[in-house]
Amino acid sequence: KMLNQANMGNKTAALPPQMLEINPSHKMIVALAQAQGEGEKSAVAKLVAEQILDNALIAAGLVDDPRMMLSRLNEILVATLTK
Repeated sequence: KMLNQANMGNKTAALPPQMLEINPSHKMIVALAQAQGEGEKSAVAKLVAEQILDNALIAAGLVDDPRMMLSRLNEILVATLTK
């Protein structure tokens, strides 16, 4: 759950507006852009994009319990290993 979040269901509801700055030439961002519309690869790219945002929130100290993302991380790992 996010900071100041208690049973609201929307994990970003309690956060003030955030700005995520990305490096558009970073290998991960380039790969995400290339994966758009590529079926199963696109689904994994969506998980990775969500993880990138959560990683930034953790780095900013805005996540109380990072365990909320474990199931997503496991999905990413399985997708990577079963390629």
